[in-house]
Amino acid sequence: MHEYSKLIKQFERLIKSNQKELELVNVGTEENEIQLKIEIVIIKKEKRNLMALLKEYANVFAWSYTYILGLDSGIIIHRLPLIMNYKPMK
Repeated sequence: MHEYSKLIKQFERLIKSNQKELELVNVGTEENEIQLKIEIVIIKKEKRNLMALLKEYANVFAWSYTYILGLDSGIIIHRLPLIMNYKPMK
C-alpha cells in the first residue's frame, strides 16, 4: 500500500508541475472583446510582440464557432463513444 501512496504523490507533483498560471488578455477591441489565456511567466517583450501579432492578424483566426460559417458541425463536435449499460471507468 505504501508503494501506491508514493506513486500517487509522484503523480500529483507531476500534474502540479505541468499546470501553468494563465492571464486573461483581450486581443480584440473594447466593443468586440476576444479573450485569450496566455502564460503569466512569459517575458514582457515576448508578450508585447505576441499581443501585437494577435491584434494585427485578429481577422485571420477563428475565435469561436460563429466565425466558421459553413463548417459542418459534425467535424467540430467532440463525442465520446460509450457502450450502453457499462459504467465509465475513472
